[in-house]
Amino acid sequence: MIDNDGNSTYNSLQAHISKRLSHGVTGQFAYTFSKTLGDTTSTNTYRDIRDLSLSKSLLSIDRPELFQWNVAWALPVGRGKDFLKNAPKWLDEVVGGWNVSSAFQWQSGVPLTFTAGTVGSYVSTFSYLAVNTANLAGTLPSGMSQVVKGNGFVSYFQGLSSQAAPLPNFGGDPTLPGRFTNLQVVNSSGQPVLVNPSPGTTGNTAYYLPGVRGPSLMGLNASASKAFSIREHWTLTLRADAVNLTNTPQWGYNSTGTSGVLGINTNINSPSFGRITSASGNRLITFYARFDF
Repeated sequence: MIDNDGNSTYNSLQAHISKRLSHGVTGQFAYTFSKTLGDTTSTNTYRDIRDLSLSKSLLSIDRPELFQWNVAWALPVGRGKDFLKNAPKWLDEVVGGWNVSSAFQWQSGVPLTFTAGTVGSYVSTFSYLAVNTANLAGTLPSGMSQVVKGNGFVSYFQGLSSQAAPLPNFGGDPTLPGRFTNLQVVNSSGQPVLVNPSPGTTGNTAYYLPGVRGPSLMGLNASASKAFSIREHWTLTLRADAVNLTNTPQWGYNSTGTSGVLGINTNINSPSFGRITSASGNRLITFYARFDF
């Protein structure tokens, strides 16, 4: 039986300030503080279809904080303006009549989960395949959510690393230990922090853990333009647009800046646990020239 049994809730505080055009300045500022919970992390991924509460956690779209602004300003410089109002014509042609604008966004990182393999597949037209989570066996170190640049790689989860887990008995079968590949995550003292759940059980951590997030996303775009009047009905407009003006790397995000979860290895059974495998955010500056006649 397939039915619509998912549930999610979204609660937020939203603030918005708008500056109407005056003295050549207009802009908008917005801030959102929110929380998004649900029991379906994505399509058809329940850990136990008979107990949906096991799947309730933060949703992958949860971003507790989001701050945005956009501002446009006709600079008050040049003839008849507040600054250099008596400038000679040649100087006014250089410094007067410029328009600048900017758009800024900062948001919390993507919520993360520590995975530990797969817990089952119901073979049918619809495949209900869920990823299991790890067991929390210790205390997660404070300040672990930091980007660390290594020699040829970038890692996350400072103070955590993966190592071989103790071999279980396997009921005395001597052939199974050689195929046992489970790892565990330990802290800097070698104490287990994240381990695999016992066979047939689900992990004791949520799909997306509160307080465990990927790097935040920040972007500042800007532009500047000026129109030069050459003669009657002849105008030359110069413009420059900059995307990610600060050239800040967006660690763990793809080229569209939307897929933060896939860019950080959170599988405790992977030797490359904690590695950041994607990034975006190269600065891009584009220059335009337009002649109207």
